[in-house]
Amino acid sequence: MNEITYAPLLGPYSVEDEGYLFRVAALPDTISGAPMGVLAHIAWAATNPVIKRVESGEFVFHFIINSPYSKPPEYDGVTYFSMTLYATVPHDHPIGPILQTAIRDRTIPEELTQFAERLLRQGFNVACNFIDVLRHSFDQFWLCRPNNLLSWSSITYCSRPDNKAFAMPVGDNFTSELLRQKWDAESDKTFQPKIVLKHLSQTDLEQLDHAKEATAQTFADEMVSTALVEVRLNRFRSSVLHAMIAIEAVAKRSLEMLLTTKLEGLPAAKVIDSVSREVSTLTLAKVVMNTFYPNGEPSAIDWTKLESLHTLRNQIVHCGQRKMPPYKDLRDRVLEARSFVRQMENSLGCDQIEPPTSTSS
Repeated sequence: MNEITYAPLLGPYSVEDEGYLFRVAALPDTISGAPMGVLAHIAWAATNPVIKRVESGEFVFHFIINSPYSKPPEYDGVTYFSMTLYATVPHDHPIGPILQTAIRDRTIPEELTQFAERLLRQGFNVACNFIDVLRHSFDQFWLCRPNNLLSWSSITYCSRPDNKAFAMPVGDNFTSELLRQKWDAESDKTFQPKIVLKHLSQTDLEQLDHAKEATAQTFADEMVSTALVEVRLNRFRSSVLHAMIAIEAVAKRSLEMLLTTKLEGLPAAKVIDSVSREVSTLTLAKVVMNTFYPNGEPSAIDWTKLESLHTLRNQIVHCGQRKMPPYKDLRDRVLEARSFVRQMENSLGCDQIEPPTSTSS
């Protein structure tokens, strides 16, 4: 049986005393590199900490704007604020006596676990809907679905008379089912492990002294780098799409070079557009790779991984598929895409490439 843990209560005092108060989850997740929360005028946020109140079933939910711990970037009185989702139930709710007994005994009975699961399930639905409202009706397009496993693994009872917060966890299986994700033993249950491809050593530092000027980052390299970041942040579908864009970009660039150097006189742009409509991205990638490296050098590409990545891309785009392969499998596929991009760009020695005008199926 899970145990209750407690700590000093740190607010919120902006939620009126409507009954028993629970902290449900921290919000929101955002696209990497975007504002870390909701953009709002500072004066407005200071006077309106409860920006949304939603009644849903037995609960009343409150979306609270948090005061930043440190002064964030500010532009014309506008800054970003994170949010916390709280919920209240009335003083006469049946959970009251059960909650007080659980706190006294420092254990969590089955009735309280069921209550916590109802609260988390309802809160998750309310939070997802509110994030969609902010995204689509108030232009906060960088906000993401709140899929942080750790945020939905417990609730916290905020006892303002005692000035204490009592945390009550639920089982990992419930959270995994709620978010349709699995806890990963090698992750910190929040993010996947960083994908580290190299650590600089003393030898590298010595070589840096003699390193020549590098070419500008290509569009394909930018896309595959984004894909690797997305994998780590559990944004698997976005990672697949970025990886396939990278493959398409370098494959088309390679085809363009072949047309201009080997088949002079053909309008390269029209040929590339025609080929893109008739040939899949992966087929084109194989053709250009075999042309530049007829003997499979400098290293062989595992086309099985790229084929599965291409299939997954089509299922996402055309069927709206949400179920993704395990982290390790997807990571290996994206790394294989990176290997293809790097090999082709080394053979091209190209400068900055323009992004493709379309993504073929």
